[in-house]
Amino acid sequence: MPMDAMPLSKTPQKSPKQKFRHRLKISKKYKLNPYSFRNGKQSHYCSHTHISKPKATHTFMNYVNKSSNG
Repeated sequence: MPMDAMPLSKTPQKSPKQKFRHRLKISKKYKLNPYSFRNGKQSHYCSHTHISKPKATHTFMNYVNKSSNG
């Protein structure tokens, strides 16, 4: 996946709400890959609230458990 597909740092003029919607769009597009986000808290929130596939849920919960337990 090319890096320029996710211009997270190149859009300083967007409001937080717009950035959040943009992240939601990306998380759906890439099927909630937590590694596609730099900001841990926001990616966790996005993925928890917009899970569409059981497999994605399982994989992501494993990731959360590992990262939160240290």
